[in-house]
Formats: sequence, C-alpha cells, structure tokens
Amino acid sequence: MSGNGTAATAAGNELHLAQAEIRQLKATVAALRSGMEELQAGRDAAIQAAVAGCRDEVTQLQRTVLALREELERLRFEHADQLERQRQAAEDDLRQLRENVVALRVEMERARGR
Repeated sequence: MSGNGTAATAAGNELHLAQAEIRQLKATVAALRSGMEELQAGRDAAIQAAVAGCRDEVTQLQRTVLALREELERLRFEHADQLERQRQAAEDDLRQLRENVVALRVEMERARGR
C-alpha cells in the first residue's frame, strides 16, 4: 500500500504543481491583459489629444484665413477708392487745363484783334 500511497502523493504533488502553474499563468495573462489595456488607453488618449490639437490648429487657421480675407477685401475697397479719387483728380486737372486753353485762346484773339 505504501507504493499506492507514494504514487497517490506524487500524483497529488503533480496536481498541486499543475494547479499552481495554472494560477501563475492566469495571473500572468491577467497582468499582460491589464498592461495591454493600459497601453491601449494611453494610445487612445494620445490619439484624442492629437485630434484635439489638430482641431484647434484647423480652427486657428480658419480664423486666420477669415481675417486675411477681410483684410484683403478692405484693401480692395481702399484701392478702389484711391483709384476713384485719382481719376477724379485727373479729370479735374484736365478740365482746368481745357479751361486754361480756352482762356488763353480768347486772350490771344483779343491781343491780335487790337
């Protein structure tokens, strides 16, 4: 019977070792799973931060584009206004020159007629 007892004890020890190894493997799997979940959460957070940063940059760029468009439009109006003033001044100069020509002709004709 001692042979059976020793065999039973050896089988019990093997079973105990196998169960301990299973527990250890389960703990390792749980730790690895937890580590993977933490890595994934870190990646997700990094991705969300990058996306938020990109959104902020896009918003800033859109505001900049809008401001530049408004400035360009303002400059166009200023330029058109300046051109109109220059055109008006040129027309005034031309009118005055024509009036001077007429006055000088009249004066010359008077001088000849004397």
